[in-house]
Amino acid sequence: SKKLFASEPSVRRDLASLEGQGLIRRVHGGAVLNENGSGETKIPFLIRELEGSNEKLLIAEKAASLIKDGDVIFLDASSSAFNIIPFLSGKKDLTVITNGIKAINALCEYKESHIKVISTGGSVHTTCLALIGEDAFRTVEQYNADICFFACRGLSRDGRLTDIAPDEDYVRIKML
Repeated sequence: SKKLFASEPSVRRDLASLEGQGLIRRVHGGAVLNENGSGETKIPFLIRELEGSNEKLLIAEKAASLIKDGDVIFLDASSSAFNIIPFLSGKKDLTVITNGIKAINALCEYKESHIKVISTGGSVHTTCLALIGEDAFRTVEQYNADICFFACRGLSRDGRLTDIAPDEDYVRIKML
């Protein structure tokens, strides 16, 4: 509750809701991901945002160091890509194209005018807070980015990326 700046009863209600959806199992002092549910159900952004949050911040800082002034950037709707946004503040003349609803919101909160934000548009996937579908594909096809940041759930032994969200994966493939 301290990390989320929320009351303990609010956190308990949210955990009960997530448990009711089969996404988590409550345990004393917290919750664990329900492995049976996570393979078939898209994991809500809030849970993904909290998963490995310290590691994601380290990765995000390193990723942002690869961005140069004037770059055009694709960011997917992942929480990992979302974590890059605070590290963009020192960059100039960036264009960010994203299908992440939270990313769009966060980028628009910057008072500086050094970031041009382009939404892919598309259908809203409410659990993942992602824009998907043909409209998103068409927008992505209109741009050539200098760099692309996205996340996946796994990597196979032969180097193939794996994920549980095919509709989001199609947008990532277009970005690549």
